[in-house]
Amino acid sequence: MRKLNMWCCVVFMLSVPLVGLNPAALHAETPDISGLEWTLDSTITIQVKKAGKDTQKGQSILYIGPNLDEGLIADQWKMIDPDGDELSGTYHEKADKPGKGFFHLEPANLSAYLLIKLETFAADGDVTDLAIGAPQGNLYPKVMENKKGLTFTLNSKIKVDVSATVEGTPESSSTTLTLKLKGTRPPEPLEQDTEGARWFFNTTNTFKIKGLQKITDDGDADIILGPNQDRELASNEFIGMDQGVELLRGTYTRNKKKITFTGPDLENHLKNIVEEYAVEALLQDPDNYSVTDVQAEITNLKMTATIKSETSGTIDIKLKFNGSAVVNGEYGEGKGSFIVKGDGAPVL
Repeated sequence: MRKLNMWCCVVFMLSVPLVGLNPAALHAETPDISGLEWTLDSTITIQVKKAGKDTQKGQSILYIGPNLDEGLIADQWKMIDPDGDELSGTYHEKADKPGKGFFHLEPANLSAYLLIKLETFAADGDVTDLAIGAPQGNLYPKVMENKKGLTFTLNSKIKVDVSATVEGTPESSSTTLTLKLKGTRPPEPLEQDTEGARWFFNTTNTFKIKGLQKITDDGDADIILGPNQDRELASNEFIGMDQGVELLRGTYTRNKKKITFTGPDLENHLKNIVEEYAVEALLQDPDNYSVTDVQAEITNLKMTATIKSETSGTIDIKLKFNGSAVVNGEYGEGKGSFIVKGDGAPVL
């Protein structure tokens, strides 16, 4: 005997469009960083040969265009370091590292930025007529997605020849500017649309009663989360679907990416499924020829869905029950469990 299809074995339409996470990054591709902003832990060192060095630590702000507030169009960037000095330019994915998360930040004002740092370095000395040659070096940051969000990392050295008049004497030297920047931009919070996206999950369902052989089979699944005006759903309500037909309603709560489902319809639906599984499990015993009056009392139930990204989610049901039945004319009792686990993706 086959049991009820877990709606039909658990079908979900999650109305949780996610923002801020780039699906490409999930496949080790270079993320889209346009329009983003980072707060970066920064170590900026200016080292002048034969004169010493100065290290500055603090936080820098990095803006990626387009950003109207900062005057940036697409493919432009601007960094403001802990001293308020600005380094800016254009960017693109690093040509020889496609799909690896590397970018090329091409500064437009690097010479001016270096002069500011050198003037600050030499402010306490008798230094005039500062001039620099063409800076040599590149800015190749790496942006990667992980559980904490998008991480920006840059380790770069820029070298330049320097000339100046020191205490009245012309001098020439070389300078190295070292930039070490790192920061993580957290994922955007989940947002909810009024119409809801559809998700489809493939599931594995496992049913156990003590003393009987367990049953494991495959299922699939469909839920709609409110608010949804067409379905008359409030913001904390959901519908379980079966092949396009409404099967049950309930309520849900959400904590970041985790959604927890509750409600009497849900419990009754799962109770019916457990009883169907129980009949099948009992009839697997070759000594059982009659199974009647099967009853299940749910003692513990937790049903959740977790949205990992725009393209990936999971479902998890853990249920325990006390059961009874009349088998071959004799009344008996037992305990069991029902577990559903699955992975899914939105249906476009």
